Amino acid sequence: HMGPLASVILQLALLPGAAIRDGLKPEGLVLDAGDPDGCLDEAQRIEQLMRDLGHPGPLEGNHCEWPGITCWKGCRVEKIHCGNCSGHLPEKVELEYLWEVSLTSPMLSGNIKAFSGIQQLNSLELKGTEIYGDLEVFREDNLDRLVLADTKITGDLENLARMWLVELDLSGTAISGDLQSIVGDIDRWFGVSQSKGRLRHLKLGNTNITGQLSTLMHFPILIEADLSFTSVTGWLDSRWK
Repeated sequence: HMGPLASVILQLALLPGAAIRDGLKPEGLVLDAGDPDGCLDEAQRIEQLMRDLGHPGPLEGNHCEWPGITCWKGCRVEKIHCGNCSGHLPEKVELEYLWEVSLTSPMLSGNIKAFSGIQQLNSLELKGTEIYGDLEVFREDNLDRLVLADTKITGDLENLARMWLVELDLSGTAISGDLQSIVGDIDRWFGVSQSKGRLRHLKLGNTNITGQLSTLMHFPILIEADLSFTSVTGWLDSRWK
């Protein structure tokens, strides 16, 4: 007998000794942080972005010393963290070495496509913002961490099929699709997802997704899964111990 899961929050601990590969920057990158023109351009780009985002602090002096900004090689912006930026995303974020973004103000708005195509981007968190757009902008991207919970994001899970995700949180959004679509290629001997075997945190509660609960067995080191208030169906069995 199969029935809808009105509310299921799963705490899974499968193969606790397994490990995941940490994201690493490509070996081929060569930067000259002492290039005054390159650093000046970077400083101008991050200043304009911070003004667009409504950064509340003074934007003076070395941009690498601004609150929430972390640089790599002396001037290249690597991380942006801001919990009270209340502006609007630009059409395109032009920071090619950006590695991690965390913007979580409920006053922040804009289209998610601003972050598409940034090759080095590894972690994107926009939880609880007014950000909108379709997941299709990430079809060619590869993130380790994507947290867009409680935003106005739409789209199909299939758009994330190429990602080697460690954490995915799209809870409280209008996304849809079959849970199976994020599994990727299945190892024919072990039944484990070759591309998604790294997934540890999956939160898709209160969305329009469908599928079978047994799909989660393809994620061998999954620690946490929230599929509450979805149309995912199925039963747990002895393998979930």
